[in-house]
Amino acid sequence: MATIKISTCIILVVLHGLFSSCHRKKVQPIDLDQIRFDPEKITLTDSTGMKIDPGSNGIKENFIIDTISEGVYHLKITILTERPLSVRNLEIPLQFMHDSAAIWDEVRNSFHWVPNLKKNPEDILSQHIFRSPAIILTHKQSVVSIIPDLEAMRTFPKTPYYLDLDFGINGIIASYGLSNYKVRQHVYYEHMDSSFILPEKIEFGLYLIVSDHSSPLEILKRTNSFLWNRFGSAYLDSLSPQVLSLRQYADAGYEMGLSKYWVNGTKNGTGGITLSTFLDKTTGIYRGRDYKNDLWFHSWFNNARTAYGLYQWGILADNKQWKDKAISIMNLLLSSPQSNGFFPTIWVPEKNGWISSGQGGGTNLYHVPDNAWTALWLLRFNDELKELNGANNFLVNFALGLMKTQLANGSFPARLYVSDMRPDSVLINSASGSMATWFLEEMILRKKLPPDAEEKARSSVKKSLSFLEEEILPKARFQDFEVFFSCAPNSLNHFDSLTWLYPVNTLSIQWSSEAFLKAYQIFNAKKDLQNGEYCLNLLSLFQQVWSPSFIDFYAFGGFGAQNTDAEWSDARQAQFAETYLSFFLETRNHEYLQRSIAAARASFALMAIPENRSISPQNFRGTTFNGEFTGAMAENFGHSGRNERSGQSGFHWGTGSALTTAAILKTRLGDIFLESISQEVTGVDGVVVEKTEWGDTIRLETKQLNNLSQLKIYCDQDNMVGKKVMLNKDKQVLTVSSSRK
Repeated sequence: MATIKISTCIILVVLHGLFSSCHRKKVQPIDLDQIRFDPEKITLTDSTGMKIDPGSNGIKENFIIDTISEGVYHLKITILTERPLSVRNLEIPLQFMHDSAAIWDEVRNSFHWVPNLKKNPEDILSQHIFRSPAIILTHKQSVVSIIPDLEAMRTFPKTPYYLDLDFGINGIIASYGLSNYKVRQHVYYEHMDSSFILPEKIEFGLYLIVSDHSSPLEILKRTNSFLWNRFGSAYLDSLSPQVLSLRQYADAGYEMGLSKYWVNGTKNGTGGITLSTFLDKTTGIYRGRDYKNDLWFHSWFNNARTAYGLYQWGILADNKQWKDKAISIMNLLLSSPQSNGFFPTIWVPEKNGWISSGQGGGTNLYHVPDNAWTALWLLRFNDELKELNGANNFLVNFALGLMKTQLANGSFPARLYVSDMRPDSVLINSASGSMATWFLEEMILRKKLPPDAEEKARSSVKKSLSFLEEEILPKARFQDFEVFFSCAPNSLNHFDSLTWLYPVNTLSIQWSSEAFLKAYQIFNAKKDLQNGEYCLNLLSLFQQVWSPSFIDFYAFGGFGAQNTDAEWSDARQAQFAETYLSFFLETRNHEYLQRSIAAARASFALMAIPENRSISPQNFRGTTFNGEFTGAMAENFGHSGRNERSGQSGFHWGTGSALTTAAILKTRLGDIFLESISQEVTGVDGVVVEKTEWGDTIRLETKQLNNLSQLKIYCDQDNMVGKKVMLNKDKQVLTVSSSRK
């Protein structure tokens, strides 16, 4: 490891003449390819809001730049004072393309990334959104990624850290520092006027990844791999946040959901699980969402996705009741009346009828992502678990109707008027359409369309992919209903002229990832896989690579929701886990498998069960919130931008979705998964593999949850089937089975 060591005495004016004077020595800036660090531009602001300028009294600063590997540097800054100092702001600036003023405007129009938007120039990017914190800047093949040293942050956790990005008249400045902040609106962070005490010694760390021959995909992958391997790897040796076997989570969750929230349909053999956010004033009980007992098939709250997991767990646990309930849900869905292939997605027992759509749509609108997401789970249930009467016709009719709505530019509208199938102008050309693309691709891959319809679907998919590639990917404009019709106060077509970015949501990033991955599997074009990984690596910037002290639960592995919201470990992480698994199976990138399992485990961290007292103490304390029962789940944590528990939004956006992913991973990977070529061995359900000896017999040392049933070991190649595995010094001998698809 090469090391550049520079020790300087920077002269700064401080209050009250605390320090003896010293001879000022000019320090030259350090250039690391496209990024410049100038120690003399480090600024302190005193408790009155005035800058502490160089003068006759001194503060000593030392900094070290270590070369970690080619193009990867660690900048360590140590600030020493003779006694504690009252400070309002400490800022460390770095300048990108410092000597290229003529192209600064081009930089802000090139691919770049910050983890949150801003509304005012005073806003900062608070540590509350440091899930996978990075500022990425590019210009042609010149790139830089600026990453806070999360380990160094632990040495001084009393004052919040922040990032910032300024496209100003003096250049492109990325900053890192310390400042108290206040939360404004939903959710932005602004410097506070309050001061903090700077101790006699404080250390900062920044990692810098630089290159003059890179691309957006390459710098995204390097950034995410660095974050995962540098910080996330420390958590991979722990079973946390998993405290029960996946089967035990299923027992707790389904017992609660089926006993507390099950609603029968008007026909025998139909029904579903209602939500829990509508207060029935006559009884004081929370049931449903817009109506007392409504049943949703929505992009968030989806009975069909829940039914898939419920039936799969019914197989795994040999539980006939669970399978019967799952079929009842699907029977209810198939009773939804189709028109031009589309179907209403909310059953309201009180009205004995259907409503076309809810949040993101409306009573007179079909919400295309809701229809496509629901149809995808009907397709998977029918194709993978149990064939249902009428399902094939239902799915083909929807596919044919869906293709008729495609616009001339290749996009699919997000909303259609029920009366005449006319596209609504809202989100008409957006990444929302990638959900429709994904569904059509699944129909192609599973050979569910007649030959003439399949040919049309292939053409439709290609047009959609061209739209996504040309209009969505270059500006990272991943927008869907949640950006505008949830709790973040974004106006349609909102653009942040400070960070020069659009609001984006992780759902449409996932949908686009899957759309490109499935396209690669259909057309075998390398470009589609690259575009899919580009989307997936944007998604990775929302995954939590650590569990910080300022968040009061075990956070590693979960996901945020969007770049204008504050959630940690949002319920969507469960469905993201399978997307990472799909990319792992296609690319054999082991990091994707690790991220998948981490997300699946994180999906249970907020479950309100006694065993989670230490994992999420605030959540367990909140089990009476909204009539919540043991086995329910908070939708996320820190939704307000503060360290506090969030509310629940219902069984499906939480417990039900987590259990569906758990069933999928357990079915496809077993309890331990072997990769024959790389010889990686990964624990899945309640197991961490600590040591591996690969030979005629594979010997594993593991940590396991107590009372696990007989472990199943799956592999990725048939030539591994039947191989013997010894666990924990011959205490247990198992035989390898092939991975189940």
